Formats: sequence, structure tokens, C-alpha cells
Amino acid sequence: MTIRKGEEWGVRVMCPEEREIAEDDFDASRHDSSSVFSVIRGDLHLSLGSPKVPIIGHECTAVPIDALRCTVTAPSGEQRDLFAISSITLGSWWRGSFVVLSNSGFYNGLNIAPRSHPNDGECDVMVMERNLPFRQRVLARQKAKTGTHVPHPLISLRRSTEFSHSKQSPRERLVLDGRAVDNWVQLDVSVLPDYWTVLL
Repeated sequence: MTIRKGEEWGVRVMCPEEREIAEDDFDASRHDSSSVFSVIRGDLHLSLGSPKVPIIGHECTAVPIDALRCTVTAPSGEQRDLFAISSITLGSWWRGSFVVLSNSGFYNGLNIAPRSHPNDGECDVMVMERNLPFRQRVLARQKAKTGTHVPHPLISLRRSTEFSHSKQSPRERLVLDGRAVDNWVQLDVSVLPDYWTVLL
């Protein structure tokens, strides 16, 4: 069950011997839904308060984390399902349209969605319009460190449970948790609540 306002998040458990360690967001996203793991770096780790890895046999907190399920369609029409635990990006921050779908609220250490939570059943979608001048992109990058880049007339932030996007140009990049995805023409994203269990 996703987190609700005013309620405690997660449950206290004994850290099991079979718990795994995820090195970063991408490594975490490759775990299946039955895995129990801790994350030691990356944007999800940052959003969780940069916790230390719990000690096996000691009490810790197990928290549910939502997944961003990505159905990626190739030019041939073939589809594959991939997962992201923290962020999906389309395009480039520095030119043209740029989109960030965030589950953690952070992107490359930037607080791009200050009200986001990794277990609220939604993802935050930040859209930077293609006509945003370069100097304002630099300023937005600086302000995003503290989450003050919005409101802005050419930067929007909304919440959603689904997202679809068709590739706009041959050079448009699709990146999941810091890793580029090749050979794609269409992206469809849905939020899967309570998909992973992370130990804090």
C-alpha cells in the first residue's frame, strides 16, 4: 500500500542474511519484485536520506518503493519492458525539449520535484520547453539544487500514473536511471506501486 499522509512509512524488521546491496539506481532497478536490498548511492539513496547499510541481524526499516515500468518500442515494432527506480529522461537539459520522469524527486543530485515521494503511487513529470534560452537553463540547473527552479513559465511540473512519448528526432536520448536506451521510437510508462522492498 502506498504511503498516506500522516501515516508511518515502512515496517521495522530484522535485517536478513539474504539481503542484497545495490550500487546505484540502475543496479537497484535490475532487481525483481521479490528482492530485498539496500542502496548505497544514487538519487533514490539521496531521497531516502542517504542511509547507511543496515547490519545483518540488527533491526532496520523495510520500505516499499514504486517502480516505473517502461514499455520501449523499437522501429521494428518489437517491444521490451524495462524498469526504472528513480528517473527517466528524454532529450537534453541544455538544448531542445527536456523531460524528466522522477520517482525519487531527484535527478543527478538535483531536487527537481521537491514534493515527490518514491512510494506515493505517482511519478513527477518535469518538462522544460524547447524555447527556454540557454542562460535560463544554466540558472534553472543552479536553482534545481534547492528545488527552486519552479514555478517558471517555460518549466512545468505535474504528477501522473502514466506517460507516453514518441521519439521526436533521431538524436533524442532516452535514459533510464543513468543508462541510455538504444533503438527506440516509442516510450510508454506506468507506475507500479509497492514493487520493490528497500532496507534502511
